[in-house]
Amino acid sequence: MNELHDYICKHLLELLKRRCVIVFYDPRHEFTPFIDELPVLDNQSGTVTPVHVHDTQVHLARFSGSFFGLRAAVEPLVHSDQPELLLIYLPGVVRDHRGSLLMELEKGGGTYEPQLKRLARNVLRQKYTEGTIDQMLAPESITYADIVAFLRQTEDEASYSMLKLIFPGLSDGVSLLVKWLTDASLILVRSQEIDALGESGDDWLARQLMDTIVGNLARAVHKLAGCGIERFVIVSDHGYQFSMRKEEDMRMDSPGGDTVEIHRRCWAGRGGATPPGAVRISGAELGYDTDLDFIFPTGLAVFKTQGGLSYHHGGISLQEMVIPVISLRMAIAAPEKTAAAQVKIFGYPKTITNRTFGIQLACDPHMFQKDSVTLRVVLVSKGEQVGETGMTVGGAFDRKTGCVTIKPGEKVSVGIMLTKDDCEMVRVVVQVPATDAVLAQSEELPVKLGI
Repeated sequence: MNELHDYICKHLLELLKRRCVIVFYDPRHEFTPFIDELPVLDNQSGTVTPVHVHDTQVHLARFSGSFFGLRAAVEPLVHSDQPELLLIYLPGVVRDHRGSLLMELEKGGGTYEPQLKRLARNVLRQKYTEGTIDQMLAPESITYADIVAFLRQTEDEASYSMLKLIFPGLSDGVSLLVKWLTDASLILVRSQEIDALGESGDDWLARQLMDTIVGNLARAVHKLAGCGIERFVIVSDHGYQFSMRKEEDMRMDSPGGDTVEIHRRCWAGRGGATPPGAVRISGAELGYDTDLDFIFPTGLAVFKTQGGLSYHHGGISLQEMVIPVISLRMAIAAPEKTAAAQVKIFGYPKTITNRTFGIQLACDPHMFQKDSVTLRVVLVSKGEQVGETGMTVGGAFDRKTGCVTIKPGEKVSVGIMLTKDDCEMVRVVVQVPATDAVLAQSEELPVKLGI
């Protein structure tokens, strides 16, 4: 199939295995090509068809105009304490949160209301930069087929960057940055990973990957400092809450009235009623020249509307309102000599069957390399870091930076932790911390984790 198809299948399977029955709303028909791609197990006709979602058999029920007919068709599959895996697909239907005729199925199972552009962005990050993705997803008419075409454009390339198109004679990442940043007085680097992860709906994956953001920021600062950038300001556009999932008892009714905008943590409009556990503030009190009122939950509660139920921003809690700002200056130093080191990786398993495993590193003696060498050892899959060093034996390990220090001529045992479970193949990669230059790497290792 394709990467987007596999990504959606993974999310659907996770939901189906947890809830057994998933009602899939697709009001804009964005995912009809995906549904049509699912392999049909037999040619039987009817509302319900057995299909394969990856390697798992699932019953697919497609809405064709009659909710009552749909309910009657799926009733035999759900009329038990342990229903069979059932995906109910409703193209062109907007979910009715109050009067849905499928309410019992939604409550007993779950719902899936994905946005094509959001899912596409997560997949395209494996091959494209954020700026390029913004351009790709800008048209309102973008389709599933368009995303698949973008992904196929670089199937034979290890990575893709607009900088390589602008400066075709350069291939090294640092050289590309130096050329691009020459004579620039201000450089703006934008990151949307935290919002994208938090709003994806996959809380478990979001918590894992958010832990890597600070390390990525530190590496970006070091890399830019190596290109001659001295002063940095790191800032967020808002804070956020990422806490427990808000169940029904923590969801409050909409204030009603003339609603201009409503999100999980904020209502804007005129009139209406202020729910218990919420506060109303006029726009004038907030300094705006408007007659609008704003209503915010005072605790962790959320409004009953669309959006995730764990990750939120836009409210008035301290976590959402305080904006972190870091201002720092990096001394422009000469490049480290680490790149001359000859590093070897050995002793790693041919197949990854556990989330933690060991490898060994050796730094060969070199007449020009007598000092200790600082390295970073990570796991990489499809250009994304999916594992890191957890401990070492025989060498110094800095837990804050994740770096290992090794003396030439010595061997170090390194314990590696796989932090992302859905990888099919990984590589062990040894990098120079300041530049991310690769000193050594293993072949592709298959991942086959036990239960």
